[in-house]
Amino acid sequence: MFGILGGLLLAWLLWLLGFAGVIVDGIHELFGLNISMAGYYVLFGLIGLITNLIAMITSRNRGV
Repeated sequence: MFGILGGLLLAWLLWLLGFAGVIVDGIHELFGLNISMAGYYVLFGLIGLITNLIAMITSRNRGV
């Protein structure tokens, strides 16, 4: 339910733990995309936004 801020917080925590480079390298190996750290944070922000939107849509369908 945190949306963009939750995604950015997760990205920051992963960066603190040293996983940011692993994720950037993994994206390069899987998709052939070279992203910067700015792209890394934008990616996590978008993931947070999308998961929040999906949660809102599914909660409306349940009548909550």
